[in-house]
Amino acid sequence: YKPFSIDTLTTPAVIIDKDTVEANVKRMLARSSSYNCVLRPHVKTHKTIPGALLQTSNRRSTITVSTLREAEFFQEAGFTDILYAVPIDPSKIIRAKKMASDVHVTVDNIQQVAALINHGAPAPGERWSVVVMVDSGYGRDGVVPSDVDALELARAIDAAECMELFMLYTHAGHSYDVPYGDVEAIVKISEQERDAVVEFKKILKENNVDVENVK
Repeated sequence: YKPFSIDTLTTPAVIIDKDTVEANVKRMLARSSSYNCVLRPHVKTHKTIPGALLQTSNRRSTITVSTLREAEFFQEAGFTDILYAVPIDPSKIIRAKKMASDVHVTVDNIQQVAALINHGAPAPGERWSVVVMVDSGYGRDGVVPSDVDALELARAIDAAECMELFMLYTHAGHSYDVPYGDVEAIVKISEQERDAVVEFKKILKENNVDVENVK
């Protein structure tokens, strides 16, 4: 490390307060641990190995990405248990197939499941690890727990020999619209997230569809 003046930087440039980042990460890790939860941090903003290792406390696993290129990058660096958290476009299945041993793919409609089935198992002895996206109020993607189509989607995954239902996942993107400092609104959206995945997991259990993980 060599000291330098901020005046020597050209733009665009990223400037990070390392002490603040480390304090935030430690607080988040401690909070998730206190609830007996495994933190699966998103790495799409920084897209760096040091950043991911900081978020995971030096664990090369259990991260979330938004593109297949990000998944490839982190897999090449030795990361496993990578959630590709965007419902997969059938045109990207062949590319995803090469990473299936370390990457979970997300779906929110039966056409995606059918496309995965048509492609077959990723490799001999392997199965697709599939995540169902649940809509918790954002309205952009995900299944609505109470819709019959949501149950049928999970049943199709559960019945397919080439895949397994790994997790239920939700993303409250509408939280970005909450004014800074409005804690009450953030808490309400967090409760919506929790309730959506818990409700759907309960529906699946009542219909003999097993899923262990929720996020």
